[in-house]
Amino acid sequence: MRFRSWALFVAAFVAGVPAAASSSSEPPPGPWRLFQLFEPVPGPQRGVDVWALETDLHAATKAGRNPAVTTLTFNLDERSGELRKTSYYTSEYNCSTGQTRTLRFRQIATGEPVKEDRTVEEWHPIIPHTFGARVLAFVCDAAGVGSLKAAADPSQALAIQRDMDRRFNEARASEQAEQARSN
Repeated sequence: MRFRSWALFVAAFVAGVPAAASSSSEPPPGPWRLFQLFEPVPGPQRGVDVWALETDLHAATKAGRNPAVTTLTFNLDERSGELRKTSYYTSEYNCSTGQTRTLRFRQIATGEPVKEDRTVEEWHPIIPHTFGARVLAFVCDAAGVGSLKAAADPSQALAIQRDMDRRFNEARASEQAEQARSN
């Protein structure tokens, strides 16, 4: 299942925050790099997609003590691919303590006003198997982003994510049909 555990999604969400200093209700243009998160359980899973603003990842390696990274997530209907809401947030990372905090969060829901939380959260430890744990190597240890899937802008990121959903659903349906035939 795509979001088999909401705990993973919430942890990934809390580990980041929306767009830097932009006052726009839309995410920054990009480019974006994809981090995929998977639950530590057996079996096929689609995972959770979290897109990080590439310029923030590059700037973070030069930022010094507490780099900030903007991330983008799309909440899609698993079957139809319909976009439910878009969230973007900016998180600050403390490389010396391995902690993070959300600086800014924005959520855009279809047909609803933008929800915005400008409150800076307190520092908290980064939970293993979350986006924060994955991004820490990029912002604190200057790991290269070249191996991460890239999208030029949020609409391309959404198209890539929908295509990955479609492929996963096709593979899962094929596997389920094969299992039904063998039973």
